[in-house]
Amino acid sequence: MPANMIKHISLLTLCAAMGIGVMVPLGAAGARADTATLRAIDSRADADTAVIAIEASDVVPFVASQPDPTSFVVELRNVDAEGFANRFSADPRFPVSAVTVESGETPDGMSVARVLMTLTEPVRPRVRSSRNVVLVETSRTAAATAAASAVPAGALSTIHDIRVERRDGTTTLTLVGTGPLMASDVQALPGSNGVAIDLANATSALPRTTAIGQGPVERVHIAANPNAPLLTRVSVDLSQRLPYRVTPSANGHDLSIVFTETQADPMSALRATPPAPAPP
Repeated sequence: MPANMIKHISLLTLCAAMGIGVMVPLGAAGARADTATLRAIDSRADADTAVIAIEASDVVPFVASQPDPTSFVVELRNVDAEGFANRFSADPRFPVSAVTVESGETPDGMSVARVLMTLTEPVRPRVRSSRNVVLVETSRTAAATAAASAVPAGALSTIHDIRVERRDGTTTLTLVGTGPLMASDVQALPGSNGVAIDLANATSALPRTTAIGQGPVERVHIAANPNAPLLTRVSVDLSQRLPYRVTPSANGHDLSIVFTETQADPMSALRATPPAPAPP
């Protein structure tokens, strides 16, 4: 066999061997490709924006969609959702009320983690990513924005004490604050004997519920107004429905609710009064 032909055959054999050597690692690398995992879902909020952070163990492709006005979905491709930490906490000022995760597969068998968000109003969240974290941002709800504009500016006051005094057929419940306590609304609670007072620019250092048990006043509840989270609502449970009036103190730091107790049966009170002794 001529020498040049032997060289040609040897060169072809070497090229074939090199080709096989390149192809095998590629196939092996594909077989070793790991599925990323969903690590955690966190949330945070400031005055104007809420952020939901979806963290995977690696950078993964994702698709965001809105199947209906009050739902939003982020689909993470090639991600296993088992064992993740869901640390989402709903904030009533913002529209995302719940976050759940579903596991699924694409038609070609790829694992998919679907992060489903329930919205309280029809909004379009904003989506961006930072390395292995997908960030979903929302602005405040229309109701929260309206409530914020209705709250007058001023220093924040903290309710730190409740005082009760009974005198001359009245029971006075006084809220004691570190600063001015301004009642933006006072109303009787429907379906009960209670009264609710909404306070602007106020917080509370007291327990959510305080037992009173003096006269007609049974309990006092202090919490954020469910319809206007920037207002603090003080609800007073009464044993009976009574007329009332709200009176601020001279410096505005105390706010008193005065309940006038009515006599159910005036004649019984007269009968219970002993007659005056006859003059000697």
